[in-house]
Amino acid sequence: MAVSVYKTENLTFVLCYNMYEDVYRGSPTFMKDPIHAAHIGWTSNQGRNAIDLYADKDMQLEHKLVANNYKISRLEKVTNIQHRIPEGTTNKFSLNFEISRTMKSIEDVITSIAEYDVDIYSKIKNFTPTKTFERRTKWVDKIIPVINPNFSSFATVFEGKENFSGVCLFDANIDLAASCVADINLLHPLEAYYVPEQDCDYCYASRHHGWPSWKVLKFVDPKILKEDMKRHRQEILGGKKLKYLRVGARTEPASDLQVEELHKLLEVAIETNTKLIVTTKFNRFRPETARLAKASDSSIPFSIGKEVLELGVVNAGFTTAYRLEQAIKYKEAGVRTVINMISDLPGAHSGIEEKLIQEVSRKHGIPIQRLGARLNNRKVAREFTGMSWDAAQQKQVDFDGNIITLGYHRLGNNDLGPNGIHPKFIDEIEDKTPVLCSKSSSLEYCAGCGFYKQQVAKPIDQNKKPNYTTITQSKSRAERRRNNKNQEKLFPDLPDREPIPKRKTLSKKKKEKANASLVKRLQNESSR
Repeated sequence: MAVSVYKTENLTFVLCYNMYEDVYRGSPTFMKDPIHAAHIGWTSNQGRNAIDLYADKDMQLEHKLVANNYKISRLEKVTNIQHRIPEGTTNKFSLNFEISRTMKSIEDVITSIAEYDVDIYSKIKNFTPTKTFERRTKWVDKIIPVINPNFSSFATVFEGKENFSGVCLFDANIDLAASCVADINLLHPLEAYYVPEQDCDYCYASRHHGWPSWKVLKFVDPKILKEDMKRHRQEILGGKKLKYLRVGARTEPASDLQVEELHKLLEVAIETNTKLIVTTKFNRFRPETARLAKASDSSIPFSIGKEVLELGVVNAGFTTAYRLEQAIKYKEAGVRTVINMISDLPGAHSGIEEKLIQEVSRKHGIPIQRLGARLNNRKVAREFTGMSWDAAQQKQVDFDGNIITLGYHRLGNNDLGPNGIHPKFIDEIEDKTPVLCSKSSSLEYCAGCGFYKQQVAKPIDQNKKPNYTTITQSKSRAERRRNNKNQEKLFPDLPDREPIPKRKTLSKKKKEKANASLVKRLQNESSR
């Protein structure tokens, strides 16, 4: 994450960059008492951009930023700042300042830093101004990060894990946003800072994120979704029924922002006799959600890892204890409920979360599915295994020859995957209870996400390899486009070409109506 740092004699200013002028970027998560000094919006030939400027009295802040994996683009003393473009020229960017009144005495410092930094940033990015220079300043008692929810596209089904697993019961996947709500530091239903570094540290899908989640919500149109499910059944499943649909393959599907779309999806599931598997960390108990989930015979697995690695989830109030409370309520309402516990499968290293989960599982009869942790950095390796990155890759035994850990190996993307499954977990499934959702060196395990009464294990199908392509429909369109171009090169007079299906997009009217409906619901909830 790139930031810039400017220093005066007694203050350090951190500049956080944003791709949207109406989105407010949160301060680096480790900063204890940052002052949100200003929000600066500006327009270039590449669109509207923004900078959020935070002030802190910590004069060693740049060292802490580096230690927390932030990239410092610029580090300068304010006394050294000189404008690259002279005052009075028309080639400067027009800046809209929203400044906290507590910063009134250092207005010149803030405006100088902003103008200087925007100038340098724009030269690097080849941005050019689109308006004559103008500086607008709005003084406020407090900078309030108001969000404007936006539905950017229709929710459609796509391929995923089921392509390279011979045992997984999923037939297809669907997401209700293009980015994850873990990136929100939610202060109020319509007030939130964008903090992308709050994504769960161990998330395998974070490469698909990168936008404020409320700006890339997906709209569920029952008619279009049914057509898309039919297409998937014919083109991908070979006419086989789409029986199990995973909701939330890459992003959270059941937060407060998405509940209306989730309910529409559950209603489609009832009509089409499809069972949903709604994997979630942000699902509050709602009687209507429970009713629809029960009517469609869907399951709700609550994912739980390590709280220290789930900053955005915990900051939103969805601690391990709170998620377990919601799971108990859904279970008592008659919904298939599961606890997805992210575990150190080779080494059986456990923590405080495991004791709490085991207790809830025994008392309330909620089954546990163990999913193997994928170690994608040193912090994740330390938290899940209790070992360093290098030590986690080694098989270890104690003095009596008992296995401590089977170790991990490097995957194609340099993450660490498990070498095998610790005997402790193998013992757990001797009574055929569904426990494992993972693979060893020779077997794949599926616990059924609440639908199986017995553990399923099959030899690994060597012909099935991971397929990390994007949405099937997009891949199909791209392939058709390539084929058409090749035909034009080889056979320029060929009249007939494979038609490219027109992608359905949200109309302006439908988008505005959906956005207004969501804002109204959030306002009503906040007034209660």
